[in-house]
Amino acid sequence: MLTDSQFYVIQDSINGPVIRSYSLPDGAFTDEIALKDKLTPSSLCMISVGQPSKKKRRRSSASNSHKGPVWSGSALAVGTTTGSISILSSGSNELMQEILVPSFNTPVRFLSVNNGTLWASSSNGKVAEIPLVSPLEVKTVYEFKDRQISRVCYMDGRLLATSHTVHVFPLDTEGRPGTKSVLQIEPSSSYPIHTTPVNTLVASKQNRYVLSAADNDRFINAVDIETGKSAVIMVAQADVKMAFCNESESLAGAVTVPGFVEIFEKPFVASSTSKSGRKSSSGTKSSSTIVKVVHRFESGDAPAKPVSVLEASFISGDSDILQVVWLQGGSQYRFERIPVDLSKPELIVVVSENQSVTKIGNGVNGLYSESNAVITSGNNHRDLEDQPMKDLTVQSTDEPTLAEQLEVVEGRGAPKKSQDLQVVAGSLVSVLTQALRSNDKALLETCLSTDDESVIRTSAQGLEPVDAIKLLESIADILAVVPNRAGELTSWIQWTIVVHGGYLSSISSLSSSLASLYSVLTAHAAKLQSLLALQGRLTMLRAQIELRREVGKLNISDKVDEPAAVTYVESDEDISEDEMEEDYDIEEGEDDSE
Repeated sequence: MLTDSQFYVIQDSINGPVIRSYSLPDGAFTDEIALKDKLTPSSLCMISVGQPSKKKRRRSSASNSHKGPVWSGSALAVGTTTGSISILSSGSNELMQEILVPSFNTPVRFLSVNNGTLWASSSNGKVAEIPLVSPLEVKTVYEFKDRQISRVCYMDGRLLATSHTVHVFPLDTEGRPGTKSVLQIEPSSSYPIHTTPVNTLVASKQNRYVLSAADNDRFINAVDIETGKSAVIMVAQADVKMAFCNESESLAGAVTVPGFVEIFEKPFVASSTSKSGRKSSSGTKSSSTIVKVVHRFESGDAPAKPVSVLEASFISGDSDILQVVWLQGGSQYRFERIPVDLSKPELIVVVSENQSVTKIGNGVNGLYSESNAVITSGNNHRDLEDQPMKDLTVQSTDEPTLAEQLEVVEGRGAPKKSQDLQVVAGSLVSVLTQALRSNDKALLETCLSTDDESVIRTSAQGLEPVDAIKLLESIADILAVVPNRAGELTSWIQWTIVVHGGYLSSISSLSSSLASLYSVLTAHAAKLQSLLALQGRLTMLRAQIELRREVGKLNISDKVDEPAAVTYVESDEDISEDEMEEDYDIEEGEDDSE
């Protein structure tokens, strides 16, 4: 959870999950918090608790004395896996209050603050309303028929709850049940906006629009609650992990799966024209700027590589200051504050190991190359080792380009020596090498589209070892974005590893170089057990069917009369054909005489 001054994260430790806090903007580690009674945290949210009115304080001083002293100030709300909510002081991390929510017997899935109220959603389709007035107590528990509710927010007398669908529940401010009651409510309207679980739900200050984003979805919708239609559809270049707005709602940001941050202008206002000046689709807009953070090694010749941003937000009061956090080296969290420049379609931020931002611009010469950009999925194992890969430095080569080969074919140039021109019959060595070294993605896709096993094997044999590393990384990038292509690319992975396995095993920093491929293959291998179980069941079913067919055929053959057996006894002496004819004539004469 990222705020202007603190960053809180749930991490595993020797004694179980704990909450670690970091101060911002320096990113210094401040504290490690373990909940009492070995409770396991499941969600986090910053809250600001106010003092109750004097009448309420006098009225509840006796009845609520068991709930703890009256207090106020900022605090950290921690949802647990048992359904309770722990309130910790943001300064000393002291436990201020423990809230037991009625009928919350499953993990607290999400916590959010809206309209001076803490909203808590559980995994069993229930939402608790807790006014932020000390001492904190549950005012209402709502129960929905949709058990997959993951995000809620309050908007002008209406409770918005989402799973795949945005549900609108009108709330009656008079006569709500007390803390011991559970209210079952029905939505006044439901809008099927997404097909996957919603991960972001932000209510606008206009009390009409709500910003929603979902898992495995590139579209961010500004939904008009009055009509149920998407007034604005923002299209990111990759699937969205989270979305957010600045205070003035003039900018919206989206953290995508590759770890980039895309910035959209006027998220609640539809644009009529595109960047090229042509009229665009109604209510649809693309990002104005893409922020990419790359890490530069201080030692070695390794080029800068992009990092995967975990969370991002705009600084309060500064509408164009973006704050990002990422994990470096597998254990160290890094933070940066970046001024957003909407005039640049791509904003590259280069950071070193021990320094902050070194240069910001629309492309950084010598420090960043698109060929080094790697898209990963699942667990990011790329940070296992930060050693520079000196073994993989690409050396210059005299191999001819496609243009030079075309001149030779047309008779306008002289062919190079046979040892310099590595062209193997029935292979794609030259074209594939050219695509890898020039980062020509279109040409690479043309090479990978072949499914001829012999061509793939021959091409892998002709590749240089350093190009084999690039090929595996490129395939990993493709599989991370389009997992359905695993079948057609498996042969390329197989033969590349078979041919160049000896060289790959000799590289000490191989784990960090091929971490993205490892992540993709691990994610695909997780489905192997279920597929093997299904294959076993189908094999057994097919065998039973074949067995029944064979048994049926045997039963039918038993009912058919078999011909009498003929026994042939061969005499000791051979009978000639003349003797056989004489015997036949004698038998025929006897028949006539009779």
